[in-house]
Amino acid sequence: MTKETYIARFALIADTQYADSDTRYGRNYRRGKTHLESLVATLNAMQGIDFVFNLGDLVNGDADGEFPLMLDIFSHCRHPVKHTIGNHDLVKQTVPQAAALCGIDSFFYDFTIGGFRFIALDSLDESIYAPQGTDRLERANQFFAAHPEKYGYNGRLSPERIAWLERLLDDAATRGQRAIILTHIPILPEAACIDTVAWNHEEMLQLIDRHPNVVAWLAGHEHAGGCKIRNGVIHKCVKGNCQTEQPTASIVTLYSDRMELAAIGDETEAVHAFIR
Repeated sequence: MTKETYIARFALIADTQYADSDTRYGRNYRRGKTHLESLVATLNAMQGIDFVFNLGDLVNGDADGEFPLMLDIFSHCRHPVKHTIGNHDLVKQTVPQAAALCGIDSFFYDFTIGGFRFIALDSLDESIYAPQGTDRLERANQFFAAHPEKYGYNGRLSPERIAWLERLLDDAATRGQRAIILTHIPILPEAACIDTVAWNHEEMLQLIDRHPNVVAWLAGHEHAGGCKIRNGVIHKCVKGNCQTEQPTASIVTLYSDRMELAAIGDETEAVHAFIR
């Protein structure tokens, strides 16, 4: 029997949230560093990994120097490492500073493997963490003041970036590509909880409803993790390493008809067929 060939395989790591601080809120901050070191060693022993994706909140933001320290651990990974940004990452550095440390110009970018278009988003684009003096920060502050029920550790895409995302999804559809979105903040409460979804999660769900080539929204932020399929789209939140007993990650393998999730540590395994 011929072994089936997969199209792409990648690892997802979420919310190590390292700090040299005592455990609080059920989060073991120091263990984030040792968990990441263990995960890099585990992944280095694996073959056929196209990339490793950091889903954000690499650090907690308690002190300067945390972010470069954790990036240095990633530098020992023999697979390409790609990043998005989390709210805690922006406590001690701005978005441009964090991007420069990651060696990229922006946390908005895309790349293609086989018939899959991967789209990375900065889900804090318009948030209280947006750069000083920008329209994005002004709009976020106005929104947050008018909606005290919302949480400051969440955010949303600006209108400009929503238009950018739609253009990429349209282009991917024209090319016959399935789209996978990778970012920090989820948009489906059933895969996370209402407290950890984007401010405009309903708008984003409607957006991907309009683009049937979208097959997955992959996020962190919700430390307990979660997974739910809505209208054929897989919404996956990877468990946060700051609250897992074991170094934890998801290994995603893409075939023409399905996504297989393998587990490292405390994650769960699953197989999800593409029905879009």
